[in-house]
Amino acid sequence: MTKQARDIMSHDLFVVSPEMSLVEMDKALATENISGAPVVEDGALVGIVTSTDIGQTFSNNLKSEEGEASYYWHSNGTLTSLIFGADNDDSALADRIRACKVADIMTRKVIAVDPHDDVKKVAQLMTEYKIHRVLVVENKKPVGIITSLDMVGVLAQ
Repeated sequence: MTKQARDIMSHDLFVVSPEMSLVEMDKALATENISGAPVVEDGALVGIVTSTDIGQTFSNNLKSEEGEASYYWHSNGTLTSLIFGADNDDSALADRIRACKVADIMTRKVIAVDPHDDVKKVAQLMTEYKIHRVLVVENKKPVGIITSLDMVGVLAQ
């Protein structure tokens, strides 16, 4: 019997709001020990935000503002340090980070599947789009998430 998305998805979704500040979102993701979350407004899925989105948004600053960027980047070697560092800094880059909302950096075109879709479709989407998570959506509402780690679990069975 072929497995469906609903058979392997995680049901406990941590979601964020498009109006949440980037700093607040990053702290919440760190607390949850995850690297991304669906963005939901009035119960409907409107996007997804990941640590990759953070990196892409600020990568030009990391390359062009050498003094500021190296301080953030090297404090603990992660992009998260860039966000946490913005809390107590008065630089232009820190101002941009503090002003940024989830809506400013989220991916609006979400790669998603139906709960009844075959797991093979999930794997194909992850490979085609080079992504580590696929949302499971029903009636425009996120009902689950399948990560690359979930897919490894399927292979291990």
